[in-house]
Amino acid sequence: MITRGDAAEDGDYHVFFQDSSDSNYRKQWWYLILSLFWNTQFILAFEQMVLAGTIATWYVPEAPNTLSILRSTYRTLRYHIGSLAFGSLIIAIIQFIRAILYYIKEKTEDRTGPIVTCILRCCMCCFWCLEKFLSFINKNAYIEIAISGYSFCGAAARAFRVLGANLLRVVTLNTVTSVIIFVCKLVIVCATGIFTYLYIQQDGNMENELNYWGAVVFASCVIAFFIADEFLTVYDMAIDTIFLCWAEDCDRNKPGSYFMSDNLMRFMGSNNAKNPNEERSVDKVEMMDK
Repeated sequence: MITRGDAAEDGDYHVFFQDSSDSNYRKQWWYLILSLFWNTQFILAFEQMVLAGTIATWYVPEAPNTLSILRSTYRTLRYHIGSLAFGSLIIAIIQFIRAILYYIKEKTEDRTGPIVTCILRCCMCCFWCLEKFLSFINKNAYIEIAISGYSFCGAAARAFRVLGANLLRVVTLNTVTSVIIFVCKLVIVCATGIFTYLYIQQDGNMENELNYWGAVVFASCVIAFFIADEFLTVYDMAIDTIFLCWAEDCDRNKPGSYFMSDNLMRFMGSNNAKNPNEERSVDKVEMMDK
């Protein structure tokens, strides 16, 4: 209220706030936008960390699997909040810069030439690519933190080395996963739309009451897409976590002492796994409770 301006009263005895000459109300919007980006990314990072910790606990047979999601939530809240805050802040700053560039483009689009517009669009594209890259690194860094308890920077560096050592597998896995998830979303949305259409057609009263039944079908498809996206995000996180668990398993343990199942070993071809450090150690993966 203080930053909004001074209190004033109109003829109907209604109180409102009027901008004063020294009001910084408009400047506060940029702070609120940055806070919105940071809070959104922090919630997403927290979700990814809890899921990664739960799945990593399942990967290790010796780890206690009882109430694993609650154990993962507890570890995240107690040990890794700082890492989540730092990682989410990086993405929030990139999104904030993109928002500023978009604001500048919209305000100056009619007053600048094609060269300036092209430069702004190129900057926006570069920051979009940077955001996607850092989001990918952050996601895998959170998985490494859930597996071994590294700090954020150490986990990001470790994840980058492990993914680089298995680059071909990473590209193949991400491509196949993206295609499967897209097909699942498409099937769910189409099935929901068809079911809604058939339901409306069978119910004569509903068909007569609706002026635009297509709007109902479209709304049901949109809702089905967001629900499917949320559920399939869990599967996507599970696939990435299992892959990094496998890579760490191959790197830290010798053949015969792997945590992975025989089916996973045959599927991934673990005998040909690459070692990012060019050497193996007999240390077990530390996925137990601290």
